[in-house]
Amino acid sequence: MLFSVVVPVYNSARSLPELYERIKGVMEERGWDFEIIMVDDRSRDESYQVMQRLREEDKRVKIIKLAFNAGQHSATLCGLRYATGDYVITIDDDLQHPPEEIPRLYARIKEGYEVVFGVPRERKHPFYRNLGSRLIDKSLGLIYKKPATLKMSSFRIMDKRTAGRLAACRRRNIYLAALLLQDVSRAVSLEVKHDKRKYGRSNYNFSKALGLALDLIFSYSHLPWQVITWLWAGLLLLSLCWGLKFYFYPGDKSICQGGSLFIIGGILLLGFLTSLTGWKYAKCWLKEMDGRPPYSIEKMEL
Repeated sequence: MLFSVVVPVYNSARSLPELYERIKGVMEERGWDFEIIMVDDRSRDESYQVMQRLREEDKRVKIIKLAFNAGQHSATLCGLRYATGDYVITIDDDLQHPPEEIPRLYARIKEGYEVVFGVPRERKHPFYRNLGSRLIDKSLGLIYKKPATLKMSSFRIMDKRTAGRLAACRRRNIYLAALLLQDVSRAVSLEVKHDKRKYGRSNYNFSKALGLALDLIFSYSHLPWQVITWLWAGLLLLSLCWGLKFYFYPGDKSICQGGSLFIIGGILLLGFLTSLTGWKYAKCWLKEMDGRPPYSIEKMEL
């Protein structure tokens, strides 16, 4: 039985040695064969040099350096494409996901699930990041009718088949949770411990989470167009009823003028929202159609 542990890395030079030791300790204690695939997402610190030193000490550590900062999801996808394990685990590089919880995830997936998400009992994130996480969770619920009981996180274990389906994705806009909801039918959440961040500050903030939620909605659903269409239909119906009322039952002209101004204002507002929606969809579509991959590899040692 081989386990592949995929770690997207960004500015985590101080945490990587401890993360490696803890993963190794968990695996060797149980006699599990494993590989650790670290993908450096163009860090600004010495993360890649630390990865090289770990690789020199242990050839089970496979390292990849991306040519440009592609984002956590694309870096994780890159690691999945080089994973060879029977089970694939993805874990963050900041030590907030305890590797000691991996055996519990494995025990749960052995019950017949395709993917198990390790969800914190209590998130040790700042308020704004928790708010962003809830926003993304609500977005996934709107798009995929995700059950409220299914919570998702970047700490997860999946079987080889599921990892292979993810790795085969050729989209430019990558959001792994959305891809998993499209492809799997047997997913479950498991509450796990969540530690405080030991080094540095998180690279996520509320504005990034909001941008991610918008990209998710516009890249993976037609919901905004549906909302705009229904709003236009409602405004058209309101205008028709308003016009018929004053055609058959003329009344106070000031009321008629006020209602007309309201309808004109609605048309202008909806026109503006339609333009914004079209611009966002066009931006996402052009990104998908430009033919470039979501990441590029500068060098790797496997």
